[in-house]
Amino acid sequence: MGERITVVGGTDSTIAVTLDGTQALKLAKQFSQELQNYYSVDQLNFLDVTADGAAPVEHKIGYGVITQGGAAYSAGNGYDYIVVGGKNAQSPKMGMTATEINNLSLLNGPVTINSVMNSSQFVRVLSGNIQSFTYNAGQESGQLAAGAENSNVVFNGNTVNGGNWDIAVGTGNNTIVAGSGNNNISIGNQALTGQGQSSIDLTAGKINNVTSYGQDTITASNDSTAQNRVSLFGGLSEDIHSTVNLNEGAAVNDFSFYNVVTVGGGSTIQGGTYGNYTFNGSNDSNAGQLNGGQSSSITATGDLQVVQGDSNTINASRSLSFFNGVGNTEATAQGQFVGFGAGGLNYTLNASGNDSGLFVADVGNETLNASGSTSALQIYANTVVGGSSDFVASGGSGNDTLVAGTGNATFSGGAGDNLFMFNKAITDNGNTVITDFSKNGNGDKIGLYNYGLDNDSIANLLKTSENDAKGNAVLKLDGHTITIEGLSVSDLTVNQFDVANPNGVVKS
Repeated sequence: MGERITVVGGTDSTIAVTLDGTQALKLAKQFSQELQNYYSVDQLNFLDVTADGAAPVEHKIGYGVITQGGAAYSAGNGYDYIVVGGKNAQSPKMGMTATEINNLSLLNGPVTINSVMNSSQFVRVLSGNIQSFTYNAGQESGQLAAGAENSNVVFNGNTVNGGNWDIAVGTGNNTIVAGSGNNNISIGNQALTGQGQSSIDLTAGKINNVTSYGQDTITASNDSTAQNRVSLFGGLSEDIHSTVNLNEGAAVNDFSFYNVVTVGGGSTIQGGTYGNYTFNGSNDSNAGQLNGGQSSSITATGDLQVVQGDSNTINASRSLSFFNGVGNTEATAQGQFVGFGAGGLNYTLNASGNDSGLFVADVGNETLNASGSTSALQIYANTVVGGSSDFVASGGSGNDTLVAGTGNATFSGGAGDNLFMFNKAITDNGNTVITDFSKNGNGDKIGLYNYGLDNDSIANLLKTSENDAKGNAVLKLDGHTITIEGLSVSDLTVNQFDVANPNGVVKS
């Protein structure tokens, strides 16, 4: 049923209303207090609700009361407040007990208000009747508090010359069409998440802010110019969730589970858990951005940027930028790829296309499996001095570059002509294992840079190096050890190494 609230109805009556929306209740109590204050100083001008409206009375507040259901009312200018509820022959007082309030009669019947107000009017509407309530807005601005589980609300904004509205409804199955002004819309109850299935159309608005606690459908057409901001709290399961489909430039904050969200180019989604997110960008649109998200599925037809997140599955038809995600994450990118990892990331990457890709590991333990990639990848282990890390990385079929860092790394180059790179400037106090270095010397190379080496000193390094107990070649550099699995020192030649010393210093 909802919570009952009393509102002054006249010198000898009290109006009882019932609502259950979080913001709707807040507004209703605010209106009730304001009307009581006006009544206490004799500033209420009690009016019938008519299309002709009412001429303003100096120092008086225009107050329309509707206590009969089953009818449509036309409302003109002059109403500062309109209240729809049950009339009770009781003195209008505040501070009634819960028992007294619950014994009051409610209005049981549908009510429709057709507004013909102009843009100069600001109206506060409170409807707490049982059964449906419909408000068809004119050009006015206002605030609306209405609805409960069994009291559905229909609000039709003026989509051509509409004003600005704050709309707060309950947990029923409501229908809201935003007008052409700015709209703040709150649906449902934060203590009753997932209840109610409302439909909200934001197409005509300028700036729309929506808070949804139910399993709602929220839309704006692709050609809408509205700036839409939506927060979702009502998703609970695969069957109880919201569905959102918005135009470009939208912002969606998902604080719940299993919600399905589709947005246009240049939009941002703060991901929830088990969400399904689609970015419908285009070649000429700004990149979409997903922040966070856990165990969610993300699809993008345009460029996409993903910041953090845990165990998401990502499919980008164009470029993909990935920053600091964790968990078992899988990504497919058909354009340019840039990725920066974080400790605890197990990353599967399928990068294709003609653009090269870049992945940089961070401090901590990470895994990169790019064996399904065809793009040429540059893969960097952690290079933070003093940072403890274990990095396992495998390249794909492209010509990849795998760069050692300061921690421990295991590199598998995969197919292609791969370069395993060691730069003394960023490689310190670590151990790197190469699992699949080509034995015949055709294709793969080991790059040793800034170690002061040339071909002669490489030959000397090979002469003084030894195999480990498993017969794998072990090369010891200044502060770093390289183990080459499957090859002994005698299998290596100077031609399999590339050396460079930008400062021009070569060891004698």
